[in-house]
This record gives sequence, structure tokens and C-alpha cells, in this order.
Amino acid sequence: DKWLVKNIGSESDQNIWWGNVNQPTTPEVFKELYDKAVAHFNTLDKCYVFDGFCGASPSSQRKVRFVHEMAWPSHFVTNMFIRPENYEQLDNFTPDFTVINACSQVNEEWEKHNLNSDVAVVFNIEERKAVIFGTWYGGENKKGIFSLMNYWLPMQDPPQ
Repeated sequence: DKWLVKNIGSESDQNIWWGNVNQPTTPEVFKELYDKAVAHFNTLDKCYVFDGFCGASPSSQRKVRFVHEMAWPSHFVTNMFIRPENYEQLDNFTPDFTVINACSQVNEEWEKHNLNSDVAVVFNIEERKAVIFGTWYGGENKKGIFSLMNYWLPMQDPPQ
């Protein structure tokens, strides 16, 4: 289940069409899930990180980082996003958005969090972070970032 953090009074709060598709959750739920994902990754011997780009146009391109516990979703995003052409592009790389994919973990507290199931795909636009729990579907990585591009690009000046 996909959720967006509703940060009251924020730009995204004012610009997202909230409803059945863009379902809101709270910053507190996101923090709990984010902390759980980080704690999980801190127990692993290794993880897979991909730094790359979304968007071919330099005027609208975004830097994205994906953190995966398994190799195959990391490989998937190397095919879905633009890979750096050289090491210089990664010097001082600061992502515009980071996705932490803890696919093997589930949200046991989904009822307390007012979510629909133990699967959670939660994006926090203001914090520029997302967490993924309980789904082995690699497309959530792509779909999430492409959805963000559909949010960001019309608001650019000039719109893209």
C-alpha cells in the first residue's frame, strides 16, 4: 500500500490531491518506519546502494539514491535510471531523494499506524526520503520516483 506523508502546512500538503490514490499518513508513522528500516540495515553485513539520475534534461534531472538489502532490486534500478557516466558525477553526490527498500521486513504495527496491511510504501516529500516494507515488487522503486517527477516537474519555473 502506497502512502504519502501529509506534512500539515507544507508545499506538498497544499499541492497534492489527497484521496484514494494519494493516501495520507502522518510524519510520526513515517519516522517509526524510517527508524525501523535504518535499524534493520544496521544489522546487515552488506547492502547495495545505487546513486543515479532520473530525467534526461539537465534542467529537470534529479539525483536519486536507492538502498537495497538484496542485489536484484539494485540491479533493477540501474536499468531504470540514468547511471553516472564517470566517477566525477558521484563526487559530493547529494541525492534529491533517497529510497530505503527493506523488502524483507513488514510493518507489524500497520493497524496502529492506520494503514491497510503490513506492506508499506511511504514517501515523505519534505524529508526527501521513502521507505519500502513487505513487498518484493521492484517496480515500487521506479513508480515512486516517477510519481515524484510528476509532482515536481509542473511546479518548476518554467514548468517542465
